[in-house]
Amino acid sequence: MNTGGKAGLLWWLLTTPAFAQSASLGLLEVRLATPLTSYDSARQTEFRSVAIAPFRDGERIWIPAGTAVFGTVRHSTRVGIGIAHERASLDLDFTRYELPDGRSFPITATLVEIENAREAVTSSGQIKGILAAANPQSLLGGIWHRPRMSLFQHSIIGLTGLSGRIWSGYSMGPLGAGVLFTVRCLLFQMPEPEIQLPSGTEMRVRVTHIPADAPSFELEQQANLSDDLAEWLRAQPFVVTTKAGKDTADMINVAFLGSREQLKAAFEASGWFEASPRTARSVSQMYTAYSRQAGYGVAPTSRLSYQGADADLIFEKSFNTITKRHHVRIWRVEQNGSELWLGAATRDIGIAFRVSEMKFTHKIDSQIDVERSKIVNDIAFAGCADPAGYVDRPHAARPESNMNYTETDGRLAVIPLRASAGLREPDKARKPKPPLPMLLQIARRIVLEGRQYMLRENPYYWAYRAVAWRRQDSRDRQLVAHD
Repeated sequence: MNTGGKAGLLWWLLTTPAFAQSASLGLLEVRLATPLTSYDSARQTEFRSVAIAPFRDGERIWIPAGTAVFGTVRHSTRVGIGIAHERASLDLDFTRYELPDGRSFPITATLVEIENAREAVTSSGQIKGILAAANPQSLLGGIWHRPRMSLFQHSIIGLTGLSGRIWSGYSMGPLGAGVLFTVRCLLFQMPEPEIQLPSGTEMRVRVTHIPADAPSFELEQQANLSDDLAEWLRAQPFVVTTKAGKDTADMINVAFLGSREQLKAAFEASGWFEASPRTARSVSQMYTAYSRQAGYGVAPTSRLSYQGADADLIFEKSFNTITKRHHVRIWRVEQNGSELWLGAATRDIGIAFRVSEMKFTHKIDSQIDVERSKIVNDIAFAGCADPAGYVDRPHAARPESNMNYTETDGRLAVIPLRASAGLREPDKARKPKPPLPMLLQIARRIVLEGRQYMLRENPYYWAYRAVAWRRQDSRDRQLVAHD
């Protein structure tokens, strides 16, 4: 290559935004202002979101909280009535960000996660919808063992559920099967297979490049805590236990300075809700949400204790699944006559079955410092707190290999509450329109459950899944070993 060609290539590399490296890889938290769906958001549909936490690189902030982040829909796949597709998908392309002062800059970023969503996000950033027919009720019809002509009749009449088993066992005829199917539709609703992201949906995107000439800003100063308060907080126990006194993975990692009214107002303004008490009704609603793969924003939590007492307040934040949620248990304490609140914040990321206790329980994210930051950022974004301070507690640090399966630097975030300045939401919450009228929803259910029964509810498919799970587990172990 001649000298002129090399100079031209160098100039292109330095001036093209995709190669203008000015920030390291990092995660940016945004909140949708534009509703998006797999069935109503066509290709090139523009959307807007807002940064709800500052994106920083070292000691500088590149994208402050409140910055608008824009993008377009790259591709969308709708389920419809389930003939062509049984799983929805949505690809988003983040293209630029606009600072609060109006300056706009291009951005290269990939979607990593939809906060507390039932949908999965692939490594390329594609949102994959759920297989709606793969729910607990679909297995009640039994699993077919070998290909035969009768399986088509069983699938069509029984619709993969308990109604098919009753129809075949008691020869109720087509009319009886129709009645049973109607009852089953009323009692067990199918999860919505389409992707629906209303305004307010929170997401994480991985920023890879921003322009070299993009401005940066100084970090916000942390609160200066008095020596007496810092020492008192450092001396407080941080262990949270079960009612039987057994240590848990939860620990005291946030503190709030303010009244009960300020505390409740701050979480309400931040989009968090008080958890419901555990009753027969709330447990029933939890099961309904689990079977429908739906959300339950005020689901009860398990009872944990701090110094022998139950939590005074419990707040949580979720989206469209009961298996994932942010939550914090809070206890009231006093220090020299002043009212303080100590909280244990963790994030549920899945459901596990505990054999020793014969019950289902939530699994929590091992990186509990991330949940601590989530609370600090959410309350700050809502304008309900002054800058937070931190108390170092080396004795509370937990290495990655500890028996509680959590990792933390042990610091305590101290949040001084103040009267709410109002939400910094860019738009009022808007929900997407329904995807299908009732009759077409019934037709879609018949199609999707028939496909599910014939394609997956058989030993051949489960043998394939067992091999796939084994391979994935092997890959995960290799990744852990290399990390």
